[in-house]
Amino acid sequence: MKKILPFFTLLLLLTSQLIGQSRYLDSLFVPVVSQQGVVYGQADALSFPYFFEGSTYLQDLEMDVYEPQGDTDPMRPCIVYAHGGAFLLGSRTDAPVVKFCNAMAAKGYVVVSMSYRLGFNFTDSASAERAVYRGVQDMKAAIRYVKEQATSWSIDTSRVFAAGNSAGSVAAIHASYLDESERSSIQSTFNSPDLGCGSCTGNTLTHGDVPLAIANLWGAIADTTFIGSNNNVPMVSFHGTDDDSVFPGHDRPFSLPTFPKMMGSDLLTSRLETLGIETEYWKFYGEGHETWGVSGNTPYFDTIVDKTAEFFYSYLTPPLSTNQIENTVDWNIYPNPVSDILTIDLKNVDYQNIRISIVNALGQIVQIDKFNTHKTTISTQQLQSGWYGLILESDDFRATKSFLKN
Repeated sequence: MKKILPFFTLLLLLTSQLIGQSRYLDSLFVPVVSQQGVVYGQADALSFPYFFEGSTYLQDLEMDVYEPQGDTDPMRPCIVYAHGGAFLLGSRTDAPVVKFCNAMAAKGYVVVSMSYRLGFNFTDSASAERAVYRGVQDMKAAIRYVKEQATSWSIDTSRVFAAGNSAGSVAAIHASYLDESERSSIQSTFNSPDLGCGSCTGNTLTHGDVPLAIANLWGAIADTTFIGSNNNVPMVSFHGTDDDSVFPGHDRPFSLPTFPKMMGSDLLTSRLETLGIETEYWKFYGEGHETWGVSGNTPYFDTIVDKTAEFFYSYLTPPLSTNQIENTVDWNIYPNPVSDILTIDLKNVDYQNIRISIVNALGQIVQIDKFNTHKTTISTQQLQSGWYGLILESDDFRATKSFLKN
């Protein structure tokens, strides 16, 4: 099912493709790691050599924060990213992970690269299932923490995405689709010690911890029936057709008999399409696992970054719900053309938490403001002469107008 973009968003996208670059699609910023080793929670991790599930220690869960340098947008989308490594190895500082996070931050995203609990007894399928579940819990904890830091990190909590490669993608997929009611189908998570609910480990924050959409880089799910009408998270997938580590079909990872069977991107995509959930699937024919490269980058790396950006882009201006009205709100802006001060008048209707976005002719968001009354003024002194689009958004409506800056 292909999502139809709102008209104004589509207009901006087409304009940017024809005559310029667009925020969130093109690399407009210099990425920077603004914070390292941020502790987003604590949880019981399995002690090495991972033979006894009851032998644990309290582990700090950490993340690094990538930001677009010089960006002043107070409401930026965020991507929570989890590295690969079969739930035994890997790091948030793996070379391709760092490059991906930098690439998305350069487009205007705040990207957090998370570490999660590793370790399981690879001779025991129940232990492997529990390792996956711990990763799911940590992904959810990271999403909650990011939303808690929304003000200090300038993040829009309604636009938090998830992504990961290999094991990290497995964690992101299950964090999106596994409901608490479905946990009973993974009985190993109740073994002593009980791992607890999916959203009650790592930290005690109460924000929603299901992402808006996800990028699946050669991941899989335990059972595609976890995907249902009540968890319709859109997904873009990337997978090599000859991947024999995490198979795109239905098989045991690495063909090891002690690993539980997983359903890869072929079956994930089929399930999403059947349910009418937005999805895209990019197959890399003849390619194996980690198609973006391990130490050096393959020709597929840029494709993965660009197609992820394109897929996420349509969710940055979400479709109107049934109680929202576009362009029928009684409002006005003046003067138009404007020199220094633009007045926005909602005709005595007080909407709450209204976001104002000014977009230039290149499709770039150049200014963002907020207000909570029916009438406000914004400065346009810093804008160069030319045509601009003005977008108002709240929980109840979205409206657009254009104006000319002298």
